[in-house]
Amino acid sequence: MLKTLFFIGFLSFGAAICQGQQQTQWPLAQASEVFTFDISPNPLTQNPLHISSSRSEVKEIHIYNAIGHLVYTEKTSAQKVYLNHLQKGIYIVTIQQGNFRASRRLIIP
Repeated sequence: MLKTLFFIGFLSFGAAICQGQQQTQWPLAQASEVFTFDISPNPLTQNPLHISSSRSEVKEIHIYNAIGHLVYTEKTSAQKVYLNHLQKGIYIVTIQQGNFRASRRLIIP
């Protein structure tokens, strides 16, 4: 019974504090556009690497090796890049278009 009275008192006190305060309406979060891109062939067995994107702006392409070193960078609107100089391994391809950025894993066997 004492717990019940304490709980009711706590709710009453909380309601008294909240009375007179203006309620703030927070806007709903706006749905953001999803940025995706695909690379093929993956694994890259023959050049060129084809890059298709959901956006039309110029692409900033950055490719990192397995230990995080930048091994290739290019700014292009083309859908293909030639990566003849890359050795066998696992790479991370990062594409940025406008304010959107995404990454994919690339394997060169």
